[in-house]
Amino acid sequence: ANLLIKLGIGNGDVIALCCGNCAEYLMLLLAAAELGVSVTTCNPKHTQSEMIHQFNVVAPKLVIADSNIVEKLEHVSEAVTAIKKIATLGKHEKYICLRQSLNQESSVKEYVPVTSKRDISNTPFVLPFSSGTTGKPKAVQHSQDHICSPFVFCVRATLKLPNHGICYCIVPMFHMFGMVTSLSAITQGCKLIVGTKFEASSSLAAIEKYKITHAPLVPPMVIAFSKENLQKYDLSSMEYILSAAAPLPVKVGDNLRELWKTVKINQCYGMSEAAPLSGCLEPDCPKESVGRLAFNLQVKVVDVKTGKELGPNLDGELRYKGPQVFMGYYNAPEATRNSFDEDNWFRSGDIGHYDERGYIYIVDRLKDLIKYKGFFKRQVSPAEIERVLFENPKIADAAVFGVPDNEAGELPRAFIVKRKESLTASEVHEYLKDRLSSYKQLRGGIIFRDSIPKAQSGKVIRRSLRSVESKL
Repeated sequence: ANLLIKLGIGNGDVIALCCGNCAEYLMLLLAAAELGVSVTTCNPKHTQSEMIHQFNVVAPKLVIADSNIVEKLEHVSEAVTAIKKIATLGKHEKYICLRQSLNQESSVKEYVPVTSKRDISNTPFVLPFSSGTTGKPKAVQHSQDHICSPFVFCVRATLKLPNHGICYCIVPMFHMFGMVTSLSAITQGCKLIVGTKFEASSSLAAIEKYKITHAPLVPPMVIAFSKENLQKYDLSSMEYILSAAAPLPVKVGDNLRELWKTVKINQCYGMSEAAPLSGCLEPDCPKESVGRLAFNLQVKVVDVKTGKELGPNLDGELRYKGPQVFMGYYNAPEATRNSFDEDNWFRSGDIGHYDERGYIYIVDRLKDLIKYKGFFKRQVSPAEIERVLFENPKIADAAVFGVPDNEAGELPRAFIVKRKESLTASEVHEYLKDRLSSYKQLRGGIIFRDSIPKAQSGKVIRRSLRSVESKL
């Protein structure tokens, strides 16, 4: 906090963390909380245009980044006038090195007093970006109260994580899943081992070396573990795997439990707007379920056509109310209004139901987001890819949807109507290469068509896309 004050940061300011996993990530988050500063978290692999969009929305005064993306950030800062300073975690000849400065600050005995009055209930603390289906990604506002709710009730009570535990964070801290599970671990008194890049063999070696007891993972990581020779490692310390961000196939979970008999695999359900965890899967509940509702959270199921509230075992849109539901989208009042119903219940966009015992089941997605490798690579908005495709003068129409993939979960695929017959799939791939991040590329393929199935309103019927695709 003292260092941020010296950099001219104070109550009401916004800073951006644009870096990979590191211990300093959590230190900076906690310092910002102390000062009443808002933090937007950014994927360092974002393209220049994606960063410009994000920073124009939230207007960070300071950007803290990995030193290897400084050149990209310099171009971004030229387009975003709010950015006044850039700092790096590693050494850089032009910018202050946060890691070195933090080490120097730790030896200082006199600190600048923190005098700001913080409103922990109504002031944004973190501003992660969540992809939508109707436009560009939006900044999700969570106060300190919102973040504390999943710490205390969901992670500690529902998952029953051990106080003596050693948590391994390999999922990205720029996403809510990695951020919340990491912060909950240290606030509970657990040790935290921070991983920077996932590889199954090195992660298993880390579990053995550091005697890891629990780890938040996304399904592709669980799948990767199940393909390794687990007998090579001493994994007896491991107690829990928390799988989230995308559905974990039942067979994958069963297979890993058979291979790794000492571990419990809890599948968790949540979203950026309703800070993880909105629900979690305990070992003794139905495998198709995402578990019972988290503490202090209410849910109702609503018929999407009539708006009528439904009872058990009837599918409708899941709507939530509780202290961990977000405050709204930053600087997007219309999008915020559309995300809540007239009684202030959050419209999740997920279709599902609950049974007589209170277990929740997700059966479909109203919002059609594509989850490529869970939150490890973030969700992909079809509308965002379509928007970029529409900017190509050779494309008359386009629609993007997800197709199943054993390794990635889902891959983006596009139906494209040509404006110029000379257009090829390789041209489209090349066109997208520098305009969208790697995980948003059309890895599921490109199919040229004469038309796109649409409703009378002009809205793309994405279920029809999948139906047409299955017949090809």
